[in-house]
Amino acid sequence: VFIVHSIAHVTLTQEYFNNSDKTIELEYLFATSPDTCFDSFEAKYLDKTIVGVIKEKQEAKDEY
Repeated sequence: VFIVHSIAHVTLTQEYFNNSDKTIELEYLFATSPDTCFDSFEAKYLDKTIVGVIKEKQEAKDEY
């Protein structure tokens, strides 16, 4: 956690393992309070880094 004034920048690292031999699609939900916001998101898989695009919730749902 890196805190500047009243804003905390938090880095969360988690590991997920798919023990199936099939590719799966998953939805990851962040358990946060209503006043929380994200400014970036990235996921790493093997040698790839996937950089997320932050959008308003309804816009993201409509696009998906």
